[in-house]
Amino acid sequence: MPRQRVLTNAVSGGQEIDIDLLRTPLLQGDPLLLYSNGLSNTLVDTDIAAVLGEVLTSNDVQIGSPAKRLYEAADCRGGLDNISVALATPARISNQT
Repeated sequence: MPRQRVLTNAVSGGQEIDIDLLRTPLLQGDPLLLYSNGLSNTLVDTDIAAVLGEVLTSNDVQIGSPAKRLYEAADCRGGLDNISVALATPARISNQT
């Protein structure tokens, strides 16, 4: 988990916070998946991709939201930490940098 240290650094109580900034192109409709280590400590990237692929390609309206399904998958595998998941799709992208 390469970005786990960001939160640890922010809550460590030090006077200065080192922030890693990553810029990547984002297109309208690109999904943004934000989650806590409760998810990433329980599911590996391929598990997350499989759940998202199943939900996003299914025609079954009963399958549930992608974020809910990721939470359930981590919980079923015994997620011991706080499991938080949010999935957002920007409706509009600004060209400002």
